[in-house]
Amino acid sequence: MPFSGRRRAPDAAPLSTDQARELCLRLLAGRARSRSELAERLAAAGAEELTAEQVLERLTEVGLVDDAAYAAGLARSRRAERGLSRRALAGELRRRGLAEEVVAGAVDAAAAEPDAAVALRLAQRRARGLSHLPPDAQRRRLSGYLARRGYGFDVVGPVCAEVLAGLGGSDQLDLAVQHSAEHGPEPA
Repeated sequence: MPFSGRRRAPDAAPLSTDQARELCLRLLAGRARSRSELAERLAAAGAEELTAEQVLERLTEVGLVDDAAYAAGLARSRRAERGLSRRALAGELRRRGLAEEVVAGAVDAAAAEPDAAVALRLAQRRARGLSHLPPDAQRRRLSGYLARRGYGFDVVGPVCAEVLAGLGGSDQLDLAVQHSAEHGPEPA
């Protein structure tokens, strides 16, 4: 019986062990999931607690459900693809129902590079598209961009200052060169 996203009617028969296992296998075919996510889906589909626990235990035994591997892979991909901070990585893993020790291990493994270095790289890439804006708008947008990825002000402030100082300096030089080329040297 496929999961429709809605809770089953209270009078519906509970899922059998085979139905619960099939539901989990279909969910796992799409992407890896935490044990907690699967338990929530089983409960929503009408599986009894004992049935869900038996199915999840068996899937864990055969290696189809491994919270530590799932957390490590998710943390690595989010750090690499989206540049999330350690704090944002931990929050996302916790929202997926992972245990605190699993979260800590995955974040430590995925975030070997300091947050400031990752934030600087993200800010430099993002700042290229902001050069046409006034300096206050550049700072606001860059700060917001980094804050949405979970970086605190202790990282955002210095990174923005460094990136925008470099951006402003090169823009002023570019404008002076362009003006000189169009209008000749300025009179003294």
